[in-house]
Amino acid sequence: SAPSGGGGVVVTRRIHRYRGLVGATVGLVAAGVAAGRPTLLLAALVPLAFVVQGAVSSLSPLDGRVRVEREIRPETPLPGQPVEVTLRVTNVGESAMPDLRVRDGVPRELGISEGDPRAGDALRSGETLTATYTLTANRGSYAFRPVTLRAGAVSGTVVTEASVEADGVTEFDCRI
Repeated sequence: SAPSGGGGVVVTRRIHRYRGLVGATVGLVAAGVAAGRPTLLLAALVPLAFVVQGAVSSLSPLDGRVRVEREIRPETPLPGQPVEVTLRVTNVGESAMPDLRVRDGVPRELGISEGDPRAGDALRSGETLTATYTLTANRGSYAFRPVTLRAGAVSGTVVTEASVEADGVTEFDCRI
């Protein structure tokens, strides 16, 4: 199995939070200087601290850091039969992931009758996060969409998102 799942990373996006606080910092400094109030200058330190923390925070991309696997039971269900889906995301990287959130790409046509296709936790190297849920399928063929991963830094100021194809089951047929 490839570390990033069967199809690899489809989309990776870095989100930097608190960028809007730059304006608040500048505004407080300008108001403090114009009014001659040192308390406003000191108040500017609060948003500035978040801005600096976001600037120095880093987070490695998810490429090669996770292995995503999906299995279903039964593999060829009968119409109306419950289908149990198990999604496993393993941290195969060297470092811990302090905040990993996962959402399976449930086929649009199907509803979830039990459990949750989402999960989240902190994962040390080698640990696995599991989401288990049950679908009820009608007659037809169904394809899973990519799994969405979202990893956050300890500070919560930098987030990396990725969509990956899971190893294992990517589609199934429900028939008699």
